[in-house]
Amino acid sequence: MSDRDPFRFRIFVNASSGPTARDVGDVRARIAALCARHGLEADVREVEPSCIVEAVRDAAGRGDAIVIAGGDGSVGAAANALAGTGTPLGVLPLGTLNHFATDLGIPADLDAAVGVLAQRHVRRVDVGEVNGRTFVNTSAVGIYTDVVVDRDRQRRERGRGKWAAMAVAALRAAARYRRQRLTIVADGRRWEHRSSLVFVGNNRYALRFPHLAARERLDGGTLCLFAIDGHGWRLLRLAALMLLGRGRDAHDLRRVDGVRELVIGSRRDRLTVALDGEVDAIETPLRYRSRPGALTVLAPD
Repeated sequence: MSDRDPFRFRIFVNASSGPTARDVGDVRARIAALCARHGLEADVREVEPSCIVEAVRDAAGRGDAIVIAGGDGSVGAAANALAGTGTPLGVLPLGTLNHFATDLGIPADLDAAVGVLAQRHVRRVDVGEVNGRTFVNTSAVGIYTDVVVDRDRQRRERGRGKWAAMAVAALRAAARYRRQRLTIVADGRRWEHRSSLVFVGNNRYALRFPHLAARERLDGGTLCLFAIDGHGWRLLRLAALMLLGRGRDAHDLRRVDGVRELVIGSRRDRLTVALDGEVDAIETPLRYRSRPGALTVLAPD
């Protein structure tokens, strides 16, 4: 498919994502109006998070471009269905953080983001994979998964905002979490690690403020790994060092860049794993790999 081949757009608006959760009907109408303004033939629909993969798979076989109006979790779910198919994936960033859209160079302004779709410029980027599950940003094992589960419970049961719930969950987890013994094999090296947190990133992540969660490229064909040994309040100290741009000075942090495959083993049969902020239990060992150029995206050059 060339940059200017005509295709229709099937746009799925996550009914529970970021600012769309309360006024999803208005957001849908605004997106439809912007598409008409930019001359795009688009079918704009609301979709519940649990139905994204099924909806995307159903639409992908019709020759249309798929667009996710939502956050990183929604995009990651769509990437699970689209990686390796050649079907273009567009993003309208309506989540809380929108890391993937930012790294693609997609504007936060909705009108400008629809304008990117109108350019119909396609390019290929990498995805990460663990035991057959795709992620576009990061996968995490350890304390972060507890934080996400607690955060979502607070939002569901107490109605707290995402940031407030995240702060409370992080403080609780730092106070009570205990490290787990993992075996990590990466870049031909094997080591036993008593870890509180392991992050695996799709391509290389910065480790300096204010770009802690930023990547210079999405087509390097590699993974990066951060293994954190600290626990309790030492985790908060490490977070402070990273915010100050001194993450490399932290003795509790081990980093490996530029690997194409890695394995995380455990004594447990399953580990709770976060993929782009969504949590699931996955059988061990966790076998990670980079899939270079597996995802076709609609994004600036």
